[in-house]
Amino acid sequence: MNTYRELVAVEVPTRVAASLAGVSRAMANRKPRVPLPVPAVPLVPANRLTDAERARVLEVVNSKEFVDLPPIQIYARLLDAGIYLASTSTIYRILAENKQVKERRRLARHPARAIPELVATGPGQVYSWDITKLPGPIKGKYFDCYVMIDIYSRYIVARLGWALRQWSEAFLGYFDTGGASNGGTEAVNGLIELHRRVARVARGFRNYDNYRLRMLLIGGGPQL
Repeated sequence: MNTYRELVAVEVPTRVAASLAGVSRAMANRKPRVPLPVPAVPLVPANRLTDAERARVLEVVNSKEFVDLPPIQIYARLLDAGIYLASTSTIYRILAENKQVKERRRLARHPARAIPELVATGPGQVYSWDITKLPGPIKGKYFDCYVMIDIYSRYIVARLGWALRQWSEAFLGYFDTGGASNGGTEAVNGLIELHRRVARVARGFRNYDNYRLRMLLIGGGPQL
């Protein structure tokens, strides 16, 4: 290899120099491997805390007074009291060595709870209900259809059917009369009962005309 370098130094072509020296030109031009540096021995700081001092820091941060506080607040409160144990970064390192770098506040824990489940082994034990919007006779009018179903037999509860049969004439009468109801009267009556100046008097009317005029006045006045 030294012969190759001497020939190249006197400006002999590398191809000829490699042939005369009997070495491969690729190997001859390869960069020499740089030896790995020897790792230096880490220097120990002169102010490094001893094991007893580190144990003292861990004892203080886990005390009842500081157990819920982060290191920055512990550091500040100790300085206010004239006590210096370690820097904030050192406190963090000591906590990290003991796997205590986490949320230090005592938070409420909510364990996973099983979702309640209702199981029916026979009819009449568990019911399910639902509401469905049904279109009414007028655009924009809807009816709420309530249904209760026995989850075991999958049949509609008999009481609901009984209620529908009992009030079937009233339900059908709503459609026969074009949607007539006493909703307007109830609304005006509610205004009268809520009106402070009339609440004490409205319920004592005995004359229908006076009662009617009072309702019209509270409801916005008669249309003349």
